Amino acid sequence: MTARGHKFVGFLYARLMIEKKSGLPKLNEYNVQIRDPEYHIN
Repeated sequence: MTARGHKFVGFLYARLMIEKKSGLPKLNEYNVQIRDPEYHIN
């Protein structure tokens, strides 16, 4: 987005789980919510 001249303003939600054997976090889900719901990128 930045390369096209669009600045990201919003919220990044990430759900992590800790792996039992290694104890390392694993990304389970992510979601991005842009501040303006009518905002479109061409």
